[in-house]
Amino acid sequence: MHDTSDPTKLRRCTWAPSKKDPKSKELRHNLKDIRIPSLEETFAELKRRSCEHVSTRRERVLGQIFVDVFQLRLVDLAMVLKIANAVVSAPEDKPIAIVLYAGSDHTNSITKFWKSMGFSAAGLSKKGVVGKNAYKPEEPKTLTFPSYLHDLSKLFPIPTSLQKHSEKSMPRTRKRQSGVMKLQKNKHKKSSKHLART
Repeated sequence: MHDTSDPTKLRRCTWAPSKKDPKSKELRHNLKDIRIPSLEETFAELKRRSCEHVSTRRERVLGQIFVDVFQLRLVDLAMVLKIANAVVSAPEDKPIAIVLYAGSDHTNSITKFWKSMGFSAAGLSKKGVVGKNAYKPEEPKTLTFPSYLHDLSKLFPIPTSLQKHSEKSMPRTRKRQSGVMKLQKNKHKKSSKHLART
């Protein structure tokens, strides 16, 4: 009998015995045939159903997938907006440190977004992440904070070398925008201080 408490092991399995007859090869389940539909496929299938009949088990599962996907990304969006609001609300001449405490899926999603905006984890141990993406069931989940989370002043000032590293890691679209800004600066004689702030 398979250990259903370990999802990682289940994903590696090809067959799972039937509860009705665990010894039967004919009744066993091929786990590789199980496929989770995309959000678009789920919506299209639910849209085709008739409202005149009671929902089937499959339709109820599809409904849960649809709601879960929406809520999952909605949480990420709320985090991005909350962080942006905190930064905008802070004084312009003060350093800002944002600490996000969330699960690995949300943390990875938020990190990916801010990196696309030109931010970098350069200079931070383990790329600024505390904890791991996956833990074993028996493994303790106690977090050990790095020194800069015990004393946020260690994060500032940002060394010039790390600032240059961050600029190099910016996406091409952002670099292209910077080039446009410089052209505008030369044309309108904007100050370099304004350019840096922009």
